[in-house]
Amino acid sequence: MPVHLRFKTLRVEPFQLDGNDDVFVVAGLVGLMRQWPLLLHWSTIWERFKLALKIAAGRSVFFGIRSGGSLVSTGVLALGYCRTYKVEPEAVVIGTIGTDPRRRGEGLATRAIKAAMNAMINRGHTLFYIDTLRGNVAMLRSIEKLGFGQPVSNDDTHSPLITKNTISASSPSPVKNKIQ
Repeated sequence: MPVHLRFKTLRVEPFQLDGNDDVFVVAGLVGLMRQWPLLLHWSTIWERFKLALKIAAGRSVFFGIRSGGSLVSTGVLALGYCRTYKVEPEAVVIGTIGTDPRRRGEGLATRAIKAAMNAMINRGHTLFYIDTLRGNVAMLRSIEKLGFGQPVSNDDTHSPLITKNTISASSPSPVKNKIQ
């Protein structure tokens, strides 16, 4: 049975973003509809419908990077809930991130997560969770770059063990992502 690692951080200042890709964060249905044509190859119609309902209910945020007219990295944030472990009502849970296999190794997932976290920080959220499988080396590197520190839980039961890693930059950095 695979072992999950769960991480938690408190971040109060946005990340500095680099890269020239078109980063987006969708917190409303209008923004999601702008991305809809690109989503046709992203998932099944049922998955797109469930995502639209969660965004409409204010429970989820869709984010990603567009390049050359297609989605190259995408993910979903859950606001105040997680299906597998207990989180605080104000927490943001960074869900599964997918990157085009031809574009892996370029840091796209890390940049997309930074943009999504920046958008949530700008909306007043500061508490973030992310989890991954112990063997997912690429995501573990991203989690380290994002400043999450050591895992707060490393078992299959996702026990509610809580510790905090607080990150605050010495000066605010500009935010270049777009909230739609």
